[in-house]
Amino acid sequence: MSNEADRFSAASEQFEAALAARNHPLGRFLRPGLSVERIESLMATTHRGTPPAGASGPPLRLPEAAARLWSWHDGVDTTDLTRVPGSEQLPGGLVFLPLELAVQNYQASVADFPWTDLDDMSPDWFPIATMGHGDQLLVDCAGTAQGQLIYRKLGDYNTQEDFERENLPSIAHAFEAWTRLLVSGDWALDGGTWTYTREWQPELPSWY
Repeated sequence: MSNEADRFSAASEQFEAALAARNHPLGRFLRPGLSVERIESLMATTHRGTPPAGASGPPLRLPEAAARLWSWHDGVDTTDLTRVPGSEQLPGGLVFLPLELAVQNYQASVADFPWTDLDDMSPDWFPIATMGHGDQLLVDCAGTAQGQLIYRKLGDYNTQEDFERENLPSIAHAFEAWTRLLVSGDWALDGGTWTYTREWQPELPSWY
């Protein structure tokens, strides 16, 4: 049991308590968490890198803190069309993916891209959340910065090229920052978009 995983468990509890205390609508869209067995079963279908035809690469293994993310809640349910626009989103417009969908997104990326030809992406990075137009929040599963979050931002939405990246130390760090936004009252729903006063939280990445 890692210290970082324990830190995430504490941070996610505080985040959910802050949602409940403020009747934040996001809490209504969080899906029930998955069992350890279900998480392992889904991750067993991932294959790191692009395998040769007829063969399989080794499955990707989530860092413990990331596995606890999906045991906490399995993403958000976006099927309720009566929701207030933006109410299912994390700060920055991110939508927390159910693990099955995250696996599908990862496998599609592996199939679509020759990893060896890309210097802005890694087969060690697994998606946690998306913004629907190409931006992704990923966790490093096996690299030198295992457990680090990577925000991969699409620079040119017309050509689907020119990705930019920002990093965050860990999943726990992200949840702690989101809780601060809630408690301070800086995170608010305004016309379907969750917004906050950036100069009050200068240490947060620009994608928040």
